[in-house]
Amino acid sequence: MNIRTTMPSTTPIIIDAEKPSRVLDLGELWRYRGLIGLFIRRNLVTRTKQSVLGPLWLVLVPLITTLVFTVVFNRMAGLPTEEHPPFLFYLAGVTAWTFFSGSFQQTASFFVDNLSLLSKVYFPRLCLPLSILGTQLVTFFVQISVFLLIFGTFILFGSLPDWHVSILPFLAGLAQLSLLALGSGLLVASATVKYRDLLHILGFFVNLWLYATPIIYPGSMIPSSWRWLLVVNPAAAPVELIRQAFLPGSEVGGAILLTSWLLTLAIFILGVRAYLKVERTFVDTL
Repeated sequence: MNIRTTMPSTTPIIIDAEKPSRVLDLGELWRYRGLIGLFIRRNLVTRTKQSVLGPLWLVLVPLITTLVFTVVFNRMAGLPTEEHPPFLFYLAGVTAWTFFSGSFQQTASFFVDNLSLLSKVYFPRLCLPLSILGTQLVTFFVQISVFLLIFGTFILFGSLPDWHVSILPFLAGLAQLSLLALGSGLLVASATVKYRDLLHILGFFVNLWLYATPIIYPGSMIPSSWRWLLVVNPAAAPVELIRQAFLPGSEVGGAILLTSWLLTLAIFILGVRAYLKVERTFVDTL
């Protein structure tokens, strides 16, 4: 009985990452929308579960920050607030900035923070940044509800004679801050795959960005020779829009608004392209 054994091929098999895609697979992200919802729920539960005050921290942090800003920058430093109640003026800016900075910083570190999960199971990696943005949006609407409650109290007691509510500027500012936070966060996250020390200076950079943005002062306070800061800072216009949706002030110029949107879209596109370039190889690099 003759038995013929077929020897396995000696042709080497090379397993490597696919070439990076140049476009987002939006259909795949839509199919994983349930996972994004689970991540949002996980983030909210983790944030409030093991704390004494629980969900109250979502409200207390911006209120305490606003109180400090009111005492330090208005009472002691004497910075103007365009004749609006200082507490409301700062609370509007702090609420907008808390949403942006939280979304930006957490997105910037999502590769490093979730390395153990990302190295074990496949799912579209962009689900994590989107869940971070979704979590921050939930937090933002909780905080803006508190702002509206305080805002209504000022109106009820006649302490706010000059006010209005404009939905379109509010939504436009929120949409722009969302794109800016996601794009800049993805850009930094992609860079941290190779340069981990960027995360060490991120908090310092965000603090500098805070003072370059009209949070503790109105945009009208900036002298004409320094107005270019509002042009090159894409976060300035949306923060002003969100505040002016409730507290009328100096209008954001059309040129500043257009430039801000163009910079935001450019940062978002750069961030997405950088993410697509590293998403399939980051596990081997980190």
